[in-house]
Amino acid sequence: MRPRKSTSEPKEPERLPLVAKPVERFGKTKGSKVLLLVGNDCLPGGFRQFLVSQSCLQDLGPRWQSLLCNRSRDRLGEAFSASPKTISLRDEDANAMRLIMHVAHLQFTKLPKSLDFQDIVHLADIAARFDAHGLVASHIDAWVAPYHGRLLHPGYEEWLFIAYHFGYETEYLRLAKHLAVHCRVDPSGRWLLAPSTDVVLEGKFPADTLAHINEGRRQILADMLRGTYELWTSISEGISCKIANENEPNSGEVCAAINLFNFTRYLRGLELFPMLKDTTTYHPSPHELLTMLSNARHIIPIGMTVSAGRRGSVSVRSGRHGRCHVGHEVATRAERVLENVAWPVEIPTLLSIKRNAGEYRYNGANADSSEDETSI
Repeated sequence: MRPRKSTSEPKEPERLPLVAKPVERFGKTKGSKVLLLVGNDCLPGGFRQFLVSQSCLQDLGPRWQSLLCNRSRDRLGEAFSASPKTISLRDEDANAMRLIMHVAHLQFTKLPKSLDFQDIVHLADIAARFDAHGLVASHIDAWVAPYHGRLLHPGYEEWLFIAYHFGYETEYLRLAKHLAVHCRVDPSGRWLLAPSTDVVLEGKFPADTLAHINEGRRQILADMLRGTYELWTSISEGISCKIANENEPNSGEVCAAINLFNFTRYLRGLELFPMLKDTTTYHPSPHELLTMLSNARHIIPIGMTVSAGRRGSVSVRSGRHGRCHVGHEVATRAERVLENVAWPVEIPTLLSIKRNAGEYRYNGANADSSEDETSI
């Protein structure tokens, strides 16, 4: 599992001088070549040099064609130089770019059978920037297979990024809902905290994804508290007793008064009373709030009635008023909210995931990847 990042603003890493690395060659020996300078020693893949086929890069689409037109080599000496054109990709992950080049040059047997989770995240990142989803689509299912069971595990939140770019709709929706239910927020209410921690959730995520999850989280909290406060209001108006009758004209008011006292005391203990007006900066997660409200079943006493006799009024427990137990009603309302949580995803995002699944994974899975390798 990748270590969590601190909430402090990270310093820009100091780039170390490039160390000469062996040149990795891709494609045929004949024809124009391009030297790719990929990564730096501050990135997991380090700094690497890839010698690749220019015609192959041109076939990869507009992004690569643009890079070839804006290469860093001096164009004036180009006609008299035998050295390859050079493109600097210092901010890209070398391991992920190597995978792209292997597939682009039809070197399928050089592809690894498995990838680390972070390697898949970097691959999704490069695929998005260089429009290379289709190149790796027929391989991505096998690479992500070991991580399906870890979808909701701490440290795998960037599954959202992978799911978005390669069209894993079910995984995206499950994880987005999980985070909306289990994430806390920082004091400003702006930043989600990783589940069960006080560390800001950071990494690679699709645009606005965390904001949508945060809004979903806020809505769940608001719905839980709305149900809780509506119950409090109904009790305060004396209409919560379920068994009052004409023979006990005051029993309903007494039942409601005792329930209201116990309920208010319980909410004060949770810092939920006076009533919260906004849930934006409420720190606990919806799951934690559910736990607190569900505990009302066991903590708030059963309602009590008052028996009037010759010796005065005496408070006694009444099993008859167990049906009026506010603790049970509080817990039930909160649980009902969580059972009906909406997916915290906007329609355009969902449509993009569906489109990516159709264009890349489903079509890519049918592509023939059995072509002969190009000789080096």
